[in-house]
Amino acid sequence: MSIPQQPGNDENRSGPSNAPTAHFQKQSPVRQGRAQHHQAAPGPDGQRTTAYQRPPAPRPTEAPTRVHARPQIAPPAGPPRHIPPTVQPGIAQHGMGQSQVPPARPVPPARPDALLPAPGGHIPTGRPVADGAAMKKRNPIAVWIGLPLITLGIYSLVWYYKINKEMAAFDRRKEISAVGPLLVIIFLGWTVIAPIISFHNTGKSIREAQRSAGLPETCNPLLCWVLGLVFGLHTFYMQSELNKIADRFGVEPGTTVPLFA
Repeated sequence: MSIPQQPGNDENRSGPSNAPTAHFQKQSPVRQGRAQHHQAAPGPDGQRTTAYQRPPAPRPTEAPTRVHARPQIAPPAGPPRHIPPTVQPGIAQHGMGQSQVPPARPVPPARPDALLPAPGGHIPTGRPVADGAAMKKRNPIAVWIGLPLITLGIYSLVWYYKINKEMAAFDRRKEISAVGPLLVIIFLGWTVIAPIISFHNTGKSIREAQRSAGLPETCNPLLCWVLGLVFGLHTFYMQSELNKIADRFGVEPGTTVPLFA
């Protein structure tokens, strides 16, 4: 049995429709933002289609330039202080009456030809003309009586040999024998005349050595043999005169020293 169809109810009949169907889909926030830029554009068949437009690129914004201002320090309270001007050494400041003493000059190192004055205050003049070896300083009392008593007179012969050898090394320009005077005392001491001549010549050598060292010539050759007749004091006298030469330089024995004559 068929159901009669009523006319005029075609509108209520279900069927396919050409109306666009809206599909609701959950979109992400990124797509929602992109969908806002879709605009409807008419298509070739008269229907409006959506066209995608790229959003404009954001314009770079210029960051404001920060200017770091230097903090200003307020001057201290109270009256201003007076700062004295700089004064150069040795120059007086006009209007102040003040001056500074120039600094002391450094002392140059001692030279061989710049020696201290002698004990008598004598300073040699001129430049050194030669050089020699310094002599040894000895105790005059030990030379005269101390060591000869201990060695039974042998030290007197050793001492006489050493001082002639030191004077020969002190001034090589002079021909001074160290062995000759010793042989005279040993083999010709009984003649008395030979020792007197030997002591006189040794006194002359001491006198010339003092002149070469730039000292006043204080050694007397006459006293060198006269005192030999008085308890053997010639050794005490000659060693005292030789010590003046050793004190003149004040260096170790054998050190090279300048000669001024």
